Amino acid sequence: MLDSRIFFILVVLMVLVVTVAVSAIHLRTLHHPPGVGGAGMRRRTTAVHRIPAKKVVRHDIWPAAWTHEAPSQPFTIAEAHNEMQRHRNCGVDICDRKAAALRALVEGGKVKLDSSRHRA
Repeated sequence: MLDSRIFFILVVLMVLVVTVAVSAIHLRTLHHPPGVGGAGMRRRTTAVHRIPAKKVVRHDIWPAAWTHEAPSQPFTIAEAHNEMQRHRNCGVDICDRKAAALRALVEGGKVKLDSSRHRA
């Protein structure tokens, strides 16, 4: 059998390895919490910008640029580009603001819709 000193050294080494591994995992989650950066960030932004079909958006509490309603006047090309990025996770059929931005880009010649695809 193992000498008691060798057994004690092996136990101490195993405890040390487990402690270092747990500490490394803990430090990593402190600096990179789950859901931040990479795919986690996309999931969070998707959840923020997607409008469920039955949810009512209160337009009286948000600035106009953060709503999903159509603008009071047509977008410029630069504004339309920014709105398309801001509402990238919205559907054109649900978000009037994205639909207005797409319309401005099509009319400005910056986007050409695929004629083989049907749009609602």
